[in-house]
Amino acid sequence: MVILIAGWAIKTRHIPKIFNSSYKAETNKEEKATDDGRLQTGDYVQFGSYQVENEGLHPLLWVVIDNNSHYAGEVNPDVDHFTLLTAEIIDLRGFDAAEPDNTNDIRRGYGNSRYRTSNIRQWLNSDEEANKWWRPQNLDERHNNTDTPPSDKGFPAYPNLGYDDKDGFLRGFSEEEKRAILDTKITVGKNKITEGGGQETVVDKVFLLSLTEMGFEGLGETVEGKPFEIFNKNLPKQTVLSQAGAANSKSSDKLSAGKNWPWWLRSPSLGFPASVYVISDIGAVLYSPANMPEGSIGLRPALNIKKNYIFSGTGTRDDPFIILAESDDTATKQPKTTKGDEPVVVEKRNPPLPEGDKILQGLCQSTAADYPEEDITLKSLVAWEDADETFYVRTSPDSSSWKIDNPAKDGDKLVGLGFIDEKTLGFTLDKARQKFKIGIMDIEFANYGTVVQGYKSAIKYENKGEILDVAYISKEDFVILYRDNNKALLQYNDALLYQMDYFDGANYKLGRSPSGADIYMIFGNDLLVFDVSKKMKIGDVKNVSSAVWIGNSNILCSGKETVFIYQIQEKTTKNIEAIKPGRLSFCPRDGGVIAYNTNSGADAVSCKNFVKLNSAENTIFEALTDGNTAIFTKYKSDNLVEETGYWRFVSSGWGLHLSYGIYYDHNKPVLATLWSNY
Repeated sequence: MVILIAGWAIKTRHIPKIFNSSYKAETNKEEKATDDGRLQTGDYVQFGSYQVENEGLHPLLWVVIDNNSHYAGEVNPDVDHFTLLTAEIIDLRGFDAAEPDNTNDIRRGYGNSRYRTSNIRQWLNSDEEANKWWRPQNLDERHNNTDTPPSDKGFPAYPNLGYDDKDGFLRGFSEEEKRAILDTKITVGKNKITEGGGQETVVDKVFLLSLTEMGFEGLGETVEGKPFEIFNKNLPKQTVLSQAGAANSKSSDKLSAGKNWPWWLRSPSLGFPASVYVISDIGAVLYSPANMPEGSIGLRPALNIKKNYIFSGTGTRDDPFIILAESDDTATKQPKTTKGDEPVVVEKRNPPLPEGDKILQGLCQSTAADYPEEDITLKSLVAWEDADETFYVRTSPDSSSWKIDNPAKDGDKLVGLGFIDEKTLGFTLDKARQKFKIGIMDIEFANYGTVVQGYKSAIKYENKGEILDVAYISKEDFVILYRDNNKALLQYNDALLYQMDYFDGANYKLGRSPSGADIYMIFGNDLLVFDVSKKMKIGDVKNVSSAVWIGNSNILCSGKETVFIYQIQEKTTKNIEAIKPGRLSFCPRDGGVIAYNTNSGADAVSCKNFVKLNSAENTIFEALTDGNTAIFTKYKSDNLVEETGYWRFVSSGWGLHLSYGIYYDHNKPVLATLWSNY
């Protein structure tokens, strides 16, 4: 049952903006050393990653709910710290599964309200793999010696919200991030009927808040900590379900991103052995049985991190703080100072970014709005032709691959693919380098993208000659680069945009801007930019071997020795030092990620701070599928292909190979992701 305890609706207020989040290319973003307490309550921090189901890891966004060591004396080591709470509900997940062998009949059917033995607590504090982190919580007490594995069947009303095949929560955190989290001793009330009331303490890295900490003193069995002042001032108690949670949760409830949702506390109910308090969608207090028979409940964990870190960013929701380094690692003790004989700590800050890098950093973090909304919100779509010419599509690294009919027939060969939108693929066929066809294929997904329901394809354009590349603008419009009688021609549908009177098999590529208004063409070592609707050239840059759009007005270019940003309207270039020359890819998700291939391997870099996310030797990143994942080809030392498939980046700097189901022709991949168009 769900019972209303206190219908206290509270007025939503905007969290004050401590820092100006607007970007100016002339001004370097401040790096903040947190050991002087300058991070404020209400600031945002990006820290760790999380995966709801199988869509891939998402960076976690937290809000600072205390910057003045709220748990002083209760953290180990006993140091100054910040308390973070996820900014939104990140998932819908059960508190504890039913315990069929429990001597208490209510817990047999509805789970256990005791936080110390709960499934959710054990999972939040584990970094072990799925199906390996759970261990029975036997306390040799009358009602707590019959713990049951937290399988989906233990949550019969919401069987997809248990913990089958669920990695420990901390598995999405880097080793550095886990070192930053403090062990915290927290107080938890005990149910009066089964545990005799009173309180107990547990020590956790990640925990749920209590009634007392939320400002509802007196409702529980006991005082569980002390209130956070922010909830009585400028942070609402209620919060929304995150975009990732709404898009990927398998809850049968009607979900939508941005919708207020109930979320778990750790406090047990007054008299029901299976029930736990929750914050309702209006900021009131309810309680729900642990295995959620009446409605799915959200997850909003908290943790404490040390203060002595240097962060990049401005602390806003759009530009949250990100840990760069522990300040002790970048500080030196000076034996002599102007303050007598007492040594002081002198911080060695990272040097200011070069001008071009500052411009690129700002652009990467402000261009998400330029891209189609579905590109930002969708899972990691990829389509490809297998080495045996079988055609496949896949919605995420952890989903299955589905075979669909290859449109190449009667001597045609599939030579190109590109997503026009989330349900439409453009494809290009070539027949013996004498005739080419361009078509579209509609793909229909159901059940969160796990089933391909159907498809249909149609040829939209054909012409004589050898197709070189296509920029898929819409279902009706294409920019085409092809060869005919040793000439290279660039066309927008039937209109000629440009003609080269020679063709020597040089480097060539087309890329369309996110709006589709402009395209670039790399031909040999030249990059030409065209306004499609006006059918005119608007830019010309020399010594370019690879390029990628950064929003609608800027192109990141790589030559043999330098990388630079070309600003189309100003017709200027600025050199970039953070990115090395090579074949480039860009994804604006999660603040932006740039991948590049060099002679020795592949690298992926966060656009927020130019910290390297991942490096892989003898590897090519063929295309980014999202901000965390690329399609890759890995070679053995003898240049033979060892593996192809997904390579997932995580913040600790290692990659996870997820290659099952993807085997493409690495010599000339016919492969498309949402980001390979640009």
